[in-house]
Amino acid sequence: MDGFYDMDCDVPLKVAKVKERFIKTDKEQTFFVITTKGSLGALKLRKLGHQRWKIENNIFRAFNQQMKTKRVYTNNQNVFESLYLILMIAFNALKCFYQKQQSKLKTLYPNVKLTVFLLMDELHMSLLLPKDFEDT
Repeated sequence: MDGFYDMDCDVPLKVAKVKERFIKTDKEQTFFVITTKGSLGALKLRKLGHQRWKIENNIFRAFNQQMKTKRVYTNNQNVFESLYLILMIAFNALKCFYQKQQSKLKTLYPNVKLTVFLLMDELHMSLLLPKDFEDT
């Protein structure tokens, strides 16, 4: 269905109810996908929903695990939200660094698990080195 509007969104929304049945377990799963892109068909909307899960499972779960965001350091909601946003920006910067340097890091550390702490050290060192260091 499309043509729905939300009072906080100026463009029409397309809503899809996706029902899936897993072949191996015979379990059924239902979820909704909402998008502003009205041209998407049913299969693309299903894929969009699964991509969102991938972000939820791989990014947010890893962020919460690495940054210990489930432990509240303050009772002040504004302080907590500010800290959370700062941590989210830092984590995203680290993920961007990893994506850009992934092949180089795997070559430097072939048998080492790339942890957040190792990535932070590598990012820190890359910021300290002069720009022309790799060319020499």
